[in-house]
Formats: sequence, C-alpha cells, structure tokens
Amino acid sequence: MKAIDFELILYEFIEVCKYANVCLSFKEIICEYLSAGSDHILTSLPSKSMAVYIFMDAKCELCYKVGKVGPKSQARYRNHHYLAKSSKSNLANSLLIDPNFMNNLDVHQDVGNWIRENTTRINIVLPREQGMFTLNLLEAFMQCRLNPIYEGYKSQR
Repeated sequence: MKAIDFELILYEFIEVCKYANVCLSFKEIICEYLSAGSDHILTSLPSKSMAVYIFMDAKCELCYKVGKVGPKSQARYRNHHYLAKSSKSNLANSLLIDPNFMNNLDVHQDVGNWIRENTTRINIVLPREQGMFTLNLLEAFMQCRLNPIYEGYKSQR
C-alpha cells in the first residue's frame, strides 16, 4: 500500500468546500503529524479552534479512526482515545474488543501506550469561525476518503 498524501487530500477538500459555498484557504488549516513513537505526544487543541483527528497505522496506509472535536472538547482531543473507559466510542476501546488484537499482550497491558507507539495521528485544525458545518463536512470527507476500520457501529460497516 502507498502512504496517504494528506496535503493533496486537503486541497481536494478545499475544492469540495467551494461547492458548499464555504470559503476556506489552505493557509487557514493547521495539519499536525504525530508520528508513531516518540513524536506521538498529546497536544492541546489551539484556542478558538476545532479539529478533525485521524489515527492511521505507523506507515499512514491504514486508517483506524476519524473523529472531530469542537472548540470546547479539550479532553476528547487530548486523551479520550487513549483511555478505553473514557467514553463509549474511542480507539482504545475499539482495539480492546477487536478479535485481531485479542492475543496482543502489548495492547491489553497498556492500550494508550500501544496507540502512541504504533499509530500516526494527524490533526487537522480549523479556525472556529469556519463553523460546525464545515467541521462536519471535513470529518465526513475524511471518513469517505480513508474508510476507517473503527467507525460507527459494526452493523453499519
């Protein structure tokens, strides 16, 4: 598989925005890569911002999860996906119940650390002024493009 070119996808998203009468430029978007391992350090959502976050495998070939956070969702942005019991829908919980990971001792001993060591996280940050509809559009666009394996309920996939 080939690694995903997120810069190209963001330019395509800007084109989609034009069809929705949303004025968005590339310079308004912050794209942050937290590579698997030592670079995968949890950051705070910048003030007056909202974001779509993406969890990929270390090589950015397979997408695990795509989600979004509004400007007041700091906890969800920073750590919910690394803690299985933090919410009903998070990456940690999805990994722990996945039969493909049932025998992976590293996942079951410390799922949050496994996520940091084995996934690349991409944060796409937009200014709050773009509004929730634009954020929803970005999340849906990324879900369609990346086909995350832990999105929605199993019966919906």
